[in-house]
Amino acid sequence: MKLCVKTPRIELVTPYGKLEIPFSDIRRIDLGWRLSADQLHRIEEAVAELGHEEFDRREAASALLVRLGEMSYAALERGTKSEDQEIAARAGALLDKLRESAPPDRVPRTQFDVVHTAESKIAGRVGGDSLRVSTTQFGELDLRLADVREIRLPMSEEPEPPNALPDPGTLGNYTTQAGKVLVFRVTGAQQQAGRLWGTDIYTMDSELALAAVHAGVLKPGQTKSLRVRILGPTSNFAGSSRNGLTSQSFGSYPAAFEFVKPKG
Repeated sequence: MKLCVKTPRIELVTPYGKLEIPFSDIRRIDLGWRLSADQLHRIEEAVAELGHEEFDRREAASALLVRLGEMSYAALERGTKSEDQEIAARAGALLDKLRESAPPDRVPRTQFDVVHTAESKIAGRVGGDSLRVSTTQFGELDLRLADVREIRLPMSEEPEPPNALPDPGTLGNYTTQAGKVLVFRVTGAQQQAGRLWGTDIYTMDSELALAAVHAGVLKPGQTKSLRVRILGPTSNFAGSSRNGLTSQSFGSYPAAFEFVKPKG
């Protein structure tokens, strides 16, 4: 859901003290679990039961922690450090299951929140239970942090690189400049017209405006200054269909290029 955060700054309680961070400096917040005292007690009790002398009790505790999923992650991490070898072994095995079930782009949540700014990544605990936000659909409301996994803020546009060269069409005149990054002012091709070989890495006689759209760094009709890295001899170029354009495959070619995409 898209929303506007009305809270001007957040308080983050870290192991090294409290920080006040302006929301305008924040790029992303990964929110940890917010569990009630009863939930915490239930999880801690289940972890302790992993070492019970009765096998059925150990199995029941394992099954409960699996059902609780990510909520039990932090307690299981602590369990792996237990002096009771049975608890440590079972907690480790359950953690492995949680990690395997998590999507590849994230790890299971812990009790910590992680605030990302342009310059840092800070773990702690965001103060308060909610943030004041404004939404198109529902107006102003309090967003409960317990109901949110992640908050992402829009990134500002990357500044235009200076001293851009005009679009040369193809880069045949730059074949001997392998390793250099050049900047060209390019308008994305509106339709398939011209020559295009490769995917992400293109032959030097490929049309720059076509390659930019195919690579996803420009939309058709969009004009922008692009950083282009010149590459040396390349043995193979794979063709593909992307963003409404189709490139062709090709074998060895004495030089190639790729787009240097912004980070983040």
